[in-house]
Amino acid sequence: MTSAEQERRFAPAPPCLLVNPRSFRAARGLADRAIALAAERGAEVVRVEVGADLSAALDAILARRQRHVAVLAGDGTVREVIERLSQLPPGHWLPELLILPGGRTNLTAADLVPRADPLATLAKALAWAGDGRWDSGVVERVPLCIAQAPASPRFGFFFGGGAVDSIVRRAQDHRYGGSGPLRSGHLSSPWVVTKIAALDTILARRQRHVAVLAGDGTVREVIERLSQLPPGHWLPELLILPGGRTNLTAADLVPRADPLATLAKALAWAGDGRWDSGVVERVPLCIAQAPAPPRFGFFFGGAAVDSIVRRAQDHRYGGSGPLRSGHLSSPWVVTKIAALALVGRADIPVPTLAIDAGDLGSLQGRIRLVMATTLLHRTGLFDPYAARGQGELRLTAVAAAARRFWPALPRLLTGRYSKAMNLDNGYLSGHCERVQIAGLAGYVLDGERFDTDPARPVVVTPGRRLRFFSCP
Repeated sequence: MTSAEQERRFAPAPPCLLVNPRSFRAARGLADRAIALAAERGAEVVRVEVGADLSAALDAILARRQRHVAVLAGDGTVREVIERLSQLPPGHWLPELLILPGGRTNLTAADLVPRADPLATLAKALAWAGDGRWDSGVVERVPLCIAQAPASPRFGFFFGGGAVDSIVRRAQDHRYGGSGPLRSGHLSSPWVVTKIAALDTILARRQRHVAVLAGDGTVREVIERLSQLPPGHWLPELLILPGGRTNLTAADLVPRADPLATLAKALAWAGDGRWDSGVVERVPLCIAQAPAPPRFGFFFGGAAVDSIVRRAQDHRYGGSGPLRSGHLSSPWVVTKIAALALVGRADIPVPTLAIDAGDLGSLQGRIRLVMATTLLHRTGLFDPYAARGQGELRLTAVAAAARRFWPALPRLLTGRYSKAMNLDNGYLSGHCERVQIAGLAGYVLDGERFDTDPARPVVVTPGRRLRFFSCP
């Protein structure tokens, strides 16, 4: 071995920056700036977006004995690093880690580098690794070991069960169930905790008369929370006021209502005993796909409905101005899509589905649109369901090859079905008690987006009965 080869073999490996560019803070420009800084200072940079990336990176670090390793990521990626190192046999060589806050909560980073600016801390650490001062900043921490035989143990720094587990799971479901600043922004988790606390307080105090001034998405979350309670649990009675963009649920329960006048009337009736005369019952939809927990809401849309709603939301949050954030944003997107559809350029996916609605009928093949609700649509022209069949669910599904679809669309949207708009011609519409849909990759429920596994069927059934104040 030559002296040059010996020098290369025994030379200390350069510092390494592991960065997950998809973590919350990292994805907002921090990753790019940290990568540029590390490269400028001579550090190795490794991007880790999935588990295989991280495993390979750690194996390389261990093989090369790279002592100085910075990790810019969220708590989840940090936990995977900690677990991989904790699983090594006793006495195995270990690197020393700098944990930088690249995620949403960053509990581990906050303990080790409190109130730190990630870029300034990285620059300081790389300088100290180069001039020998690194040792003076090294501390030790012991992660938790969570074991349940026969499964392999897990390692991390913060363990939560009971209500903590439930709230974190709900916050994650909320975060990945839609779009917008209260879904993907810093406020998403505090928003969920606030709503859960409010509903829990109402249930604990048995506050019977509850008004909800919100959009369909927030109303859906209230409905879902109440629907998940065990059978026989006490439930409040809800007044749903139109506070959002489409307000389908409010329009069904308080048609053509002025929110303030309706609220004043409801509060007066709650005080003088007339509230009961305005109470009605509604049954939300239950959307189930095992093993995921069921979802609850009032308006379900798949195929073209799902695609159009997703495009409208992406448009809304993709910029600013009256055609982005105003009342015209969704109609503007729908108008553009309709114009493109007339010339065959709408590019709306047409999935292959198998829809079974029991006695109402079944439809298989390429499906243009599918909708379901338990609402009555008592106001406006929109009521896209035929007066056929029996059951609390109202379903409409249309095949891509449906006869004379575009000329029949106005009749479909207003519920004025002709005799020719039948199953033989590609139209499945009416009342039923259960719908099973195979091949569905996603749907919207009261305007919220949910992704599904096309390999497992989605089942739509009536949920539990809830009581609402419907102003006469």
